[in-house]
Amino acid sequence: MCYLSLRQYNDAIADLSKAIAVRPDYYVNYLNRGKAYYLLGQKNLGDADTVKARALMSKLSTDN
Repeated sequence: MCYLSLRQYNDAIADLSKAIAVRPDYYVNYLNRGKAYYLLGQKNLGDADTVKARALMSKLSTDN
């Protein structure tokens, strides 16, 4: 999240991609990476991460 605050979006994407590889079920990483993609003008990638985050959030609510 710090890279996002510093507007270092490519670094944020790199770190968040590593975090997703380690913990692919943590929706917050997808939301943050999607935000970084949007801020870089990469709408399609941002949309894909947002859709994935929503799916993971939905799964959490149905698992409980």
